[in-house]
Amino acid sequence: MQKNELYFKDDDIIRVLDVKEDKALVIDCIRRTMPQWKDIVSLTGWDQCSQATLYEIADVDLPELDSLCPESRKVAYERYTLIAPILRLLSDEKKKCEMISVIASSEKISKQTVRKYLCLYLAFQNVAILAPKDKDSDTSLTKDKKNMR
Repeated sequence: MQKNELYFKDDDIIRVLDVKEDKALVIDCIRRTMPQWKDIVSLTGWDQCSQATLYEIADVDLPELDSLCPESRKVAYERYTLIAPILRLLSDEKKKCEMISVIASSEKISKQTVRKYLCLYLAFQNVAILAPKDKDSDTSLTKDKKNMR
């Protein structure tokens, strides 16, 4: 098992984030739950897969970072800088939780939001995944909405 490799079994995909002795720190790329330490022995039978397979199974259309509008790119980088201090503390559960709490309170956002950004980035290993989704700006009113106004 190597760091940052993707492994596939059934409809699950995991990414190995760290390896220490007989344990591996893995994240479920489909459910995007917080990383967990698992015995390497329990990961036998998993086949290596590619990023393209991950995008296909997770049903994610990831744009190039350069193709994003400047506002979206700025938001993506801001979200990345939020979680950057946590990335080097992944293997230490206690310090990781403390850092999430500190970031959440200093930025006045919820811990859940910080964890969501962290899991998204760890699963896909791409800053572009942190960009906000484009909203449909259909502001035309239907006849009923016009009447109600």
